[in-house]
Amino acid sequence: MSPVDFNTLDVYGLIDADTAEARAFTTYMGYWGAIAGVIEDRYGIDFHQPLVNDLKARRPVKKLTGQPFKGDEQGLRELLLGAWTQELGLYAVDDDDPRLMLQNLWNNVYAYYATSRAAAGFLLVRNNAVPTSHRKTLKALAASVKGSPIFPQPWSLTCTRHGALSFKGFDQPPQEVSNLAASPNPYDLLAKCLKTTRGRRLEDLKRERRQNLGRSQLPKGEGVRIDKSCEPTTVFDFLWRSRTRSNYGDPSMFYVGTLDHDRTPFFGPGVMRVFSGCFLPIGLRIRLG
Repeated sequence: MSPVDFNTLDVYGLIDADTAEARAFTTYMGYWGAIAGVIEDRYGIDFHQPLVNDLKARRPVKKLTGQPFKGDEQGLRELLLGAWTQELGLYAVDDDDPRLMLQNLWNNVYAYYATSRAAAGFLLVRNNAVPTSHRKTLKALAASVKGSPIFPQPWSLTCTRHGALSFKGFDQPPQEVSNLAASPNPYDLLAKCLKTTRGRRLEDLKRERRQNLGRSQLPKGEGVRIDKSCEPTTVFDFLWRSRTRSNYGDPSMFYVGTLDHDRTPFFGPGVMRVFSGCFLPIGLRIRLG
């Protein structure tokens, strides 16, 4: 065993790596990477055409693309233009630009809004109506994931219960893994992402319920009931979580939590690949009638 050279040991680096900002950055970078890892595992690194082929073979997609859209064409154009405009923001800063640290913060925002605008277009075509809020959009997407095989993995993977932990859509039961793991199985880490995202959603619902009841504690069994009645938690919920974390959370995770510039370029590509993959299942080719 080689002796430790204490003259070159970066003690401050070890301390900084255990800060809340560093753990947050590592966690979110890992979750984005896990979603991208599942996409690449199923469709390869150059995943676009294999994913398109999978989508085209799905009956709900054939049904949608086999008939002209007779709804609000102008509304659909505006939603898709909004999605593409937000997408451009993902490429505003090059990997060697020192502003990339803060661009990573905004990439979470651009990715969510681009995806949600495309999703609203998809829901307009499918249901002839656009949800009027972010939460209603996420609920509508969860219902689509639950009730139809239109979405492939990883978008079909869900966490359906948090207390008595339950997942749907996984080929194998996911194993518990640390959110800080260096090289985890992407399916296991994605399950962790869905579990923790659902946990945060349930805390919000419980807080709302306590406020409505005017109580500091929920009645016995109410937390379980809330968990059972909550819609499945999807990848789209994580995109919302990342967006709100970037907009309203402490931004220091992006310039302190990175620890050094070498980690910064690993965050953006994961976000871009996930968005690019997300856009294909929901940005369907619709023939306007």
